[in-house]
Amino acid sequence: MSSLLWAIGLPFTLALLAPLLAWLVGRFIGWVLLPAPAILFLLLLRQWPLAQSGATWTVPWLTALGVDLTLRLDGLTLFFALLVTGIGALVVLYSIGYLAKERELGKFYSYLLGFMGAMLGVVLSDNLVLLFVFWELTSVTSFLLIGFWDRDSASRQGAQQALVITAAGGLAMLLGFVLLAAAGGSFEVRTLLAASQVLRAHPLYGPALLLVLLGAFTKSAQFPFHIWLPGAMAAPTPVSAYLHSATMVKAGVFLLAKLAPVLGGTPLWTYLVTVGGLVTLVVGAYLALMHADLKALLAYSTVSSLGLMVALLGLGGFAASEATLWYLLNHAAFKAALFMAAGSVDHATGTRDLERLGGLRRAMPLTAGLSLVAALSMAGLPPLGGFISKELFFASTQHAPGILATWGPVLAVLGGLLSFAYTAKFWLGTFAGRTRGPLDHEPHEAPSSMWLPALVLAVLAMPLGLVPGVLAETVVAPAAAVVAGVREELHLSLWHGLTPELAMSAVAVSLGLLLTLAWRQVVPLQQALGARPLVGRWYETLMAGALNLAKWLTHLSQNGSLASYARYSLLALGAVAAYVVFYRLPPVAVPRSLPAPALMVGLALVGMGGAATVVLARTRLLAVLALGAVGASVSTLFVLLSAPDLALTQLLVEVVTLVLFLLVFRRLPELGKVTGSLGDGLLTGLVGSAVAGVVLASGGGALFPKVADYFVQHSWPDGHGRNIVNVILVDFRGFDTLGEITVLAIAAVGVFALLARRGK
Repeated sequence: MSSLLWAIGLPFTLALLAPLLAWLVGRFIGWVLLPAPAILFLLLLRQWPLAQSGATWTVPWLTALGVDLTLRLDGLTLFFALLVTGIGALVVLYSIGYLAKERELGKFYSYLLGFMGAMLGVVLSDNLVLLFVFWELTSVTSFLLIGFWDRDSASRQGAQQALVITAAGGLAMLLGFVLLAAAGGSFEVRTLLAASQVLRAHPLYGPALLLVLLGAFTKSAQFPFHIWLPGAMAAPTPVSAYLHSATMVKAGVFLLAKLAPVLGGTPLWTYLVTVGGLVTLVVGAYLALMHADLKALLAYSTVSSLGLMVALLGLGGFAASEATLWYLLNHAAFKAALFMAAGSVDHATGTRDLERLGGLRRAMPLTAGLSLVAALSMAGLPPLGGFISKELFFASTQHAPGILATWGPVLAVLGGLLSFAYTAKFWLGTFAGRTRGPLDHEPHEAPSSMWLPALVLAVLAMPLGLVPGVLAETVVAPAAAVVAGVREELHLSLWHGLTPELAMSAVAVSLGLLLTLAWRQVVPLQQALGARPLVGRWYETLMAGALNLAKWLTHLSQNGSLASYARYSLLALGAVAAYVVFYRLPPVAVPRSLPAPALMVGLALVGMGGAATVVLARTRLLAVLALGAVGASVSTLFVLLSAPDLALTQLLVEVVTLVLFLLVFRRLPELGKVTGSLGDGLLTGLVGSAVAGVVLASGGGALFPKVADYFVQHSWPDGHGRNIVNVILVDFRGFDTLGEITVLAIAAVGVFALLARRGK
């Protein structure tokens, strides 16, 4: 348990300390913070034996609501946690060289480490509400990272778009979690897993699944929510490398993998998840081919890769689950390396435009070689792990149910050939041939802190293809067993004989090669087709509609009329009260015996007459005096009902209010003609009647059990006071009283400031 708390708490702690450390050590802050993710990686790696059997720790929190601080360590959660910390350490090392001239390093590392902590919280949480909290924290911290260069409009727009889409999906996901808890009886994933059969047969299963998928699809940039991910390329390249390879976008994949044993195995899950993934696979690959910006190309390729992983999770089974995680591991390695290579090219030449690049293999041989290894893996060519991942994907699509068995392999091959083509465009357009346009800087090799992380990832990519069995059995298989609910033997190697998936791979590579060779003839066709039908304008349309709606509501409600504000407030209050009276309350039982009934009736008539006088008065003095009469009658009623404290408080408030009103009103002009309408009279009458019904019912104990007995019993033993009202105010709801005092103090300061300003 302590290791998991350290894993989550250390990044957040360092995120808070990063600005101070930057002030103390300056540009060396990256080297100071670098050991943290590396140590966390090793600390988590030591937990591998424990993760094989699975372990859960729970700290009671809001137990009555079913919300506890529950952390889970198993093959799946540890797999993702190691990915987050391992890639995180390499990204911090890369940032040292990439941001060497950046001034606001404290802010950058604060955001980055906060993002790391949020992702670790997501993957280690086993309570759905706790997972949601960290989920939204990833949206907030990614917003800060994407918009780090806040003076750039593209950064601000990309950050806003990412936050709106992912946070909105997260809110939908939270509603889905609530429905799951209602159907399964708990927010704990392990409890829901035990009740999975009942949950799948529950009427709430369909709505809950749709809402959870909405959260996962928005986070993992599935079509049509993919538009935020390319916009996030405005972030610094280290952020892009981290976000695309091991964090943010993988959160949706993780959620689907974690909840697959709970929600998966139904036709609704299979078709929604698989079709969504396959469409995203093809759309992302097609859009990647359309872009000449290196980071944009890689961003859309990530969209395509995420579609592949999601489609595999939709198909289900141990083989598809292991294929998902095997591809995810390979993707983390080659995508982080390629983003780092793109950043090195941008750092060395001042541009990422393929229309200007080319021939950099001579000036940047190390970057060219490392990126070639990563590119071969992304293209799915042997002897890299990407080839094995693609083979597993092709094999899984052949076992899809129904119509997916026909169209799944077709779309898989289409995605494979497009991925080969955009990979060739990336590497050949950057490092092969000759330079096509003027560069901002003379090309040169990146500093060691920038190519060393890519070297580590390239070295990691080699055993993923050459000796996959070792890593598959020790790293991937335990995680896949958690997703599939069963562990099977799956032999991974570069050669499985002449299989259908090998033929599919050969077709994809051959067609991809032809597409690359005929690229000059394909470009006009692609430009004619365009990307607008795939990218869409739904986000801009939605935001414009929201802005127009906000303007209309503001114009309707914030019109400067106090009478309108009172109408809206009364209407809302009356609606709630009427709902309670007509739908939630039993028939109101009016007490038969009242103390001094004649006197109370008289006081009630005085109050009613005073209220009517306030409305009809032509002078402010008469209105204030009538209002005081209302307060005095209420105070007297409190005395008759044995509540002297309330009566004294009411009387003091009335006196102070009366004096203040007289001091203010003497400076105002006389009242004009009485305004109002029959509608206003009906509204106030209905609201008063509804509120009176609620008061009568609540006084009779119809709404909820009385708490008076509790306060009588506990005021002296717990609060050490015999004045129950005082104990309630000071002890039982002391923080409420403190808040009220704070509000009054702030208001007093504001009034004093206004009066002081008026005197100048």
